[in-house]
Amino acid sequence: MNKYHYFIISLTAFFLGLITIAFQQQWIILRLPTKITPSNRPLVENMTKKKAVTIIGWQMDKWTREPKELLWLSDKSEQIKQLVYAWLEFAHNEQVGGKQISLQSIILGQNGLDAYISFDQAPLEKEWSIYRKWHHLESLIKTLKENGIALRSITWLVNHQPLIDPHLDFSQAWPFEGFLDSDVR
Repeated sequence: MNKYHYFIISLTAFFLGLITIAFQQQWIILRLPTKITPSNRPLVENMTKKKAVTIIGWQMDKWTREPKELLWLSDKSEQIKQLVYAWLEFAHNEQVGGKQISLQSIILGQNGLDAYISFDQAPLEKEWSIYRKWHHLESLIKTLKENGIALRSITWLVNHQPLIDPHLDFSQAWPFEGFLDSDVR
């Protein structure tokens, strides 16, 4: 063998060594095509679909209903998130609340029955009466119930801390049954 053959063999071994190290360090990832089986098929149930929902609000001392179409996933926390977004939009459009409030996050407890809803600022105005504050939050609970969300309690948060209000106690979770009568007129 001459020098040219040694050079080719050395160069090939060098590049094979680089490829082997890159593969071991996961810089190169090889994925072989697989046959789609029921176990690795994307879940069709998790796809988005449109659903007609009802948003309930408290306006001028009476319950109001607004039908709306939302994108609906099979994930319960996403369903709650979509309903809260629609409820906040309804409250802002109907000027129930004077400020623009945003949803930060919704987290469900391990059992899936306790919800933690965090806003960027308090959804209640300080000058509102206890009666109005109570009904305002109860309208969100009624909206969730009306659209088939099953929960046990809701913890109201602002910036991931308990909501502080001079009139109402938010240190404990609110029961999902609410504190008011269940009929929506």
